Amino acid sequence: MIALFTDFGAAGPYVGQIRTVLHREAPGVPVIDLQHDAPPFRARASAYLLGALTGVFPDDAVFLCIVDPGVGSDRAPAIVEADGRRFVGPDNGLFEVVMRRASKASFRRIVWRPDSLSASFHGRDLFAPAAARLALGKDVETEERPVDEARRRHWPDDLREVIYLDVYGNAMTGVRANRVSPSAVINVAGRELAQATTFSDLPEGAAFWYENSSGLVEFAVNRGNAGAALGIGLGTTFSKATSWRDVLAPLRFAAPVRGAPCCRLAERVGDRDGRPAGSWPSRLSMNVAAVRRNFANGGVANDPAIRLESVQAPLVGVVAHHQSEKGVPAGPGNAILAMNSASTTPAVIPPRRTGRSARISNSLDRTRRRDQRT
Repeated sequence: MIALFTDFGAAGPYVGQIRTVLHREAPGVPVIDLQHDAPPFRARASAYLLGALTGVFPDDAVFLCIVDPGVGSDRAPAIVEADGRRFVGPDNGLFEVVMRRASKASFRRIVWRPDSLSASFHGRDLFAPAAARLALGKDVETEERPVDEARRRHWPDDLREVIYLDVYGNAMTGVRANRVSPSAVINVAGRELAQATTFSDLPEGAAFWYENSSGLVEFAVNRGNAGAALGIGLGTTFSKATSWRDVLAPLRFAAPVRGAPCCRLAERVGDRDGRPAGSWPSRLSMNVAAVRRNFANGGVANDPAIRLESVQAPLVGVVAHHQSEKGVPAGPGNAILAMNSASTTPAVIPPRRTGRSARISNSLDRTRRRDQRT
């Protein structure tokens, strides 16, 4: 089996010519179009994408990989073997991730040259015939080289940037999701996104991050285009903001108060030094699915000491329907969430750790004790 991974695009003559050569040189060998819209000219981003896509292939598969902005230069043509799978393409870092994550890897430079070699299409004239020979079990004239010559050890294990946008506008990243806590909030393009399991967990138009089917962190908008809605594209970087556990821990909410099955979240909306409400930098997004779970679990923020209002001009409306679903009236004393006008994702502003926060916590403790006595 030969799998094709290129940045050629599905349209145009290039993929067809590659497949023609493979059919001529290795008739009967299955050819799989794995991807033809890899990040154009971006060998590093493509390396992290390739590393996430190879796991479903058999151990003896041959990958013909062409993201080759340096074609015709002195970069070497290479064959890399990683845990039995063989990769044919340019030695420009494209195979760094598959080598890094393999238990055993080797690197060879291709010495063989065809009778006719275009200066600008080594994929057709050099790499495709070499891949065909490997798929048939034939030898390709190569030179064994130390693996370190092909390595890019200064690259990170996981790449914190967008490496691919699909047709829906979902933004795939170079970070493996199992390296990120499900409670993590990710800051991307000025927005802070919480995790969801899948699209249907959220209302239409809500933005979130999730573990995609290839095991990578991906940014998405339910029935929307995350690239357009969030203003992100190839190369957009991001960072981990914090986790909900870290944010909510200072609030010291514990057992639910009887008769107040509302969300265990509070907004801080004022500031004694005169800054406008909601001006603190640590504004976090929270997906509606998490809000619904908090309601279902009987969480509480029911105290007159907590002022719950819309926070600044861009934050409009109140998500009162979450409370009305449980029969809890909206207004001061019940937890409400302000919504950003640019998104249906609610925004939650955590309180600072000040004396006022301590007074709020103490007031809540008194409310709990009073309700427990009644």
